[in-house]
Amino acid sequence: MTQAAQPTDNLDTLRTICTDAGLQVTTGEDNYLQVTLRDGVDCRIIPGEIITIQRILPDEFPAADYVALAVVMNNANANLHTPHLALGTDQRELTTLLRDDHGRLTLTVSWHIPAAASPAQLLATLDHITTLHPAITQFATDVTNQLATDTADTTTAVATFAAAAAANPMPAAHPTTDQLPVTRERICTWFATRGITDLPFDPATNTFALSFDGTPIDIHLQPHTLAMVIAAPIPATSEPDLTAVMHTTATATSQHPATLTALNDQQHGWRLLASMQLHHGGVATDTQLTTMLRQLIVQPAAQLKAALAHLREHH
Repeated sequence: MTQAAQPTDNLDTLRTICTDAGLQVTTGEDNYLQVTLRDGVDCRIIPGEIITIQRILPDEFPAADYVALAVVMNNANANLHTPHLALGTDQRELTTLLRDDHGRLTLTVSWHIPAAASPAQLLATLDHITTLHPAITQFATDVTNQLATDTADTTTAVATFAAAAAANPMPAAHPTTDQLPVTRERICTWFATRGITDLPFDPATNTFALSFDGTPIDIHLQPHTLAMVIAAPIPATSEPDLTAVMHTTATATSQHPATLTALNDQQHGWRLLASMQLHHGGVATDTQLTTMLRQLIVQPAAQLKAALAHLREHH
């Protein structure tokens, strides 16, 4: 084991970790680092309680492709294997771009790790991005090619991307002296100390299946990742306007760097999903585990509540 993890929620520490690893680093104007990884892959590292690592794809799309891209983003984000996908713009607000029907759209792929990440956790995530880069590039190419056709059917592009991501999961991180494996037992203990015992757990899917006020909440425990999904039915007295709903999910996901929303079709009707996925490399300090679980519980629930309120107000 290496020495205890040091706080990595500031630019100076993140810059030191990256430069010590031989990576080229520059500081952006908006409190982020621009880092060049192996094979020339560029990404942004944004510090905070949850550290966000973004890869902004070089492909650009016209505003007229917005609805098709919203479908792509929705379908990708409904799959836990794919990284967080969001729409960006060419220095303009999304609503302004859509209103004027002028400007360029971009796709941003994001990964999230807990604050106070060890250098090993950060570098494992950066290595993962490099490994997944060919699949991300192919995904962008497939989407571009499909949008140029009459059908603009991007289902295969999303499925291929999800399969590639599933085949290349987040690698393990070498633990520091104060990091322990992230296990079912540690999560149960964390909830028990807060008065919640006997957590339902499905060992076949490694999922805690919770419910608060009738709203299902799933916490997915994967070898190197924790993910949380909360779902609620679409508020509608008739068949919902799916385009309008996906606009709501696209806007919410683009405005919140660590959480995402997506539309999902179940046997019992359309549901709105909010989720968050945090990469820890298989280990975490007690502080990191607390940060991850608090963020996983609070952020998706807040985003789902806001999205549902927007739909009730406007649709």
